[in-house]
Amino acid sequence: MALMKQVDGDRKAKSAPVIKQELSLSSLSAQKVMSRSFEKLAESLFQISVILRAVGEREHVDNAEDIINEHFETASKDIDAKIDQMKQLAEQHGVSISPDYTNQVKYELEINTPHLAQFIGLVGRMDDLVSMIDSLWLHSILDNRQASNARFEWSRRMINVAGRIIGLSRKVRKEAYNSGQKELVEKVAGEEVADVDMDPELKKASETEEKEKKLKKKAA
Repeated sequence: MALMKQVDGDRKAKSAPVIKQELSLSSLSAQKVMSRSFEKLAESLFQISVILRAVGEREHVDNAEDIINEHFETASKDIDAKIDQMKQLAEQHGVSISPDYTNQVKYELEINTPHLAQFIGLVGRMDDLVSMIDSLWLHSILDNRQASNARFEWSRRMINVAGRIIGLSRKVRKEAYNSGQKELVEKVAGEEVADVDMDPELKKASETEEKEKKLKKKAA
């Protein structure tokens, strides 16, 4: 006699916690950061988490946490400083810093790691910053070159943060493979997939650390 019958859910899949959240972005710059980096970053952050937990090396877990937190904290401080600067500039000229946009985009997101939530928060604040830049440009306080350079700088900055973390994911996987735990890693995180469709700028940022190491070796 069957005492239990599963009526919903996938029998083979593991149940993992997620937070469902909506994010609205006004500026094209922030929208591009999301479309170019979010999914690959989410995948990489999840892989870092599950690989390090499976391998069980506390030192590597702590090191990865420190690296990710440092990237986010530095970007967060710099965004806050730039927002304060733009606010002061707007106050000096007596202008509003909240323009309307013709194509605000809303995203429905599933957050499966705490660090992914941090990245989403950073992108939201970057969107606020770019909105200020756009307003100052529309009021002729920033010229075309200044506004364009500022938008590009912050898009590149956020792509670089995401790329560095994606590069860290590769490093974590490689170290686990080298320690003889390839089978375990692929069981918990899946096989490594070639980055054939990755955004070129994101891919370049993900390879930065490896290139810097090679340059240091050559210099030594």
